[in-house]
Amino acid sequence: MNQSAAMLAALLEKSMNLGPEWTLVDAEFKTVEDGKDELHIYLQHTPGYPALCPECGCSHGVYDTRPRSWRHLDIWQYKTIIHCDVPRVDCPECGVHTMRAPWEGDSCHFTALFEAQALAMLMAGMTVAGAAEVLREHDMRLWRLVCAATERARGNADYSNVESIGLDETSRKKGHNYLTCFVDTPARRVIFATEGKDASTVGSFIDDLKAHGGCPARIRTVTSDMSPAFAAGVGDRLPGALRIIDRLNFNLNLPRFR
Repeated sequence: MNQSAAMLAALLEKSMNLGPEWTLVDAEFKTVEDGKDELHIYLQHTPGYPALCPECGCSHGVYDTRPRSWRHLDIWQYKTIIHCDVPRVDCPECGVHTMRAPWEGDSCHFTALFEAQALAMLMAGMTVAGAAEVLREHDMRLWRLVCAATERARGNADYSNVESIGLDETSRKKGHNYLTCFVDTPARRVIFATEGKDASTVGSFIDDLKAHGGCPARIRTVTSDMSPAFAAGVGDRLPGALRIIDRLNFNLNLPRFR
């Protein structure tokens, strides 16, 4: 490897805190179609070190390897790609599985550090298209990352303390395509969204609330507009809750909240 690539590879090795079981074997610059150089770094599992079964965590000898690649955080201005032939283990209990590399994220395309950077940009308010342009990555990969992170976060969500909610519909696209969003009003967080704006949306919310430890009987107040559909849904599924008319929607001369 040339001197510049070796220096950048050393920076990556330190930032990833690789242990002795992983060895940096090569690094090179490649010129791509847009004329910019990419930094490609090649790692390998150090011979003699056992591999861990990703299912049970037990140590085993290496069965064989599978080539993998991950997009990493840019090192200086260079788009950085990590390559590694990742070991597979033949676990007597779990079967043949590919070992999980310590740098990989939840996506098969990105390292954990790249995922953290992308999600931080999106959570700060940047659009997926904007983040994709800055990160020089395909927007569909970022959408898959967002969906996976959202599902993971919702899987760990606890709605047992939800007592006051607000709901409103918003346009999903041109035409009569709507989403209804449910908000934990004291916490100022969206906790559920579903297609449509009819009474059944309240039932879908109740089902999701129960799935996350919430109790419909704990809901004391529901804030919404004057929609007859919402009124019917709340009356049917949350009969003990006090329904509050959102003043922003009560006066037709005021703009609707979105």
